[in-house]
Amino acid sequence: FPTIEALQRHLETEHGRQFCPTCLQGRKVFLFEQLLYQPNDLKRHHDDGDRACTVGPSLPQSPPHARCNFCKRSFYSEEDLLEHMHTKHQLCGICERQGRKGEFYQDYGYLSVHYEEEHYVCRHENCRREAYRLVAFANEDDLWMHEIKEHSTKLSQKASKRGTRLAMGATSYREVQAEAREARRNTQRTQ
Repeated sequence: FPTIEALQRHLETEHGRQFCPTCLQGRKVFLFEQLLYQPNDLKRHHDDGDRACTVGPSLPQSPPHARCNFCKRSFYSEEDLLEHMHTKHQLCGICERQGRKGEFYQDYGYLSVHYEEEHYVCRHENCRREAYRLVAFANEDDLWMHEIKEHSTKLSQKASKRGTRLAMGATSYREVQAEAREARRNTQRTQ
């Protein structure tokens, strides 16, 4: 047969059998090793896979096929689906870090809505990506620190509203001690 499509037509019209399209795409075997199914058996194969008790001990087993509910597409295995999810859809990294694994969203629009509903989103224009707000944080303090670092012009407004005084100073214990010694020396000189 010149093409796989021609072979598939022949198998279906002459023999009443067909390949599983998902296996044809994802199962890494030669074409002659692919299993053939009756049309009414494909759903069982797709949902349950093939076990030795189903296809016999001499034929290869296959897992139930995983489905992407966003694309309405099937994949040979859970690993193939996960690869697809990471390349075609959006994972919420905040939820992932908080222990809620595998929270995927169809696209940036849905991820943006999720961020708005569940997390703390930066509303600054520089943090927009077209119509989407995709700079989000797990808590209000992280958002506030981001605003200080990235959007410092709003710092005085935010700090005064919160009644917070920021001291951007020493970053280590050694520096704190050095500043304290310097302050004591200055106090002793003025006395």
